[in-house]
Amino acid sequence: MKKFTFNPVVLAGLAVLLLGGCVTTIDGPDRKPSSQVDRLNAHLNLGRGYLRKKDYAGARTPLENALQTDPDSPEAHVLMAILNEGEEEMVLAEQQYLRALKLAPDYPMALSNYGRFLHGEGRLDEALVYLRKSVNENGYSGRALAYQNLGMAELQAGNTELAQDAFLRALSFDSSLYVSVFELADLAFKAQDYITSKKYYDIYSARVKQGARSLWLGIQLERRFNNPDSLASYELALKNLFPASPEYLLYKESLD
Repeated sequence: MKKFTFNPVVLAGLAVLLLGGCVTTIDGPDRKPSSQVDRLNAHLNLGRGYLRKKDYAGARTPLENALQTDPDSPEAHVLMAILNEGEEEMVLAEQQYLRALKLAPDYPMALSNYGRFLHGEGRLDEALVYLRKSVNENGYSGRALAYQNLGMAELQAGNTELAQDAFLRALSFDSSLYVSVFELADLAFKAQDYITSKKYYDIYSARVKQGARSLWLGIQLERRFNNPDSLASYELALKNLFPASPEYLLYKESLD
């Protein structure tokens, strides 16, 4: 694995919490009457609002209306696929993703979300094909999250250098993607680059409610840097909040 390089500009920007959006249209000439486009966008905007709140029942009617307005809208099919995922209708979700990609094979929103879907279904090799393609689409407003999704898939595939590059690219587009921040901290720790790991970890721990995995990494780092107060805090939190976790078992074993 190549040595980490600490980018102070990227890390300084990580302290600012930004709210990301999602892509709303597919690039290309508008061949629909303006009134139809307006109706379609109104339905899509409403559906996206419900999906952001994970209100899948509320999202169904506007997304069905969007598909009635334009059955060939790739975005409507992608959003309907996301709705189907939320309702755990995975067969229907995949059908919608494939329909969107049939209509627009290079549509980055479909490529990225279908790749994420395949990764979640354990179809890693297929997922990587779509995720790698999705990040090459310039102008895609969801490119940051696409890189993060790619990083997670590359990580699971054991491609640590490719994962590191993907997470760094994700943060270059959107510094508030704290999953990428944590994974970079973890990768740096495993590479024995403890200074870089600590810098990423401190940004992550200041912004995100910690889980068992992040607390265990924090414990290991505070031991390295001899910070007894932070170490005691992380140890207590891991013991009290996650006593049944694999990380707590690793912590207890480390005391022997």
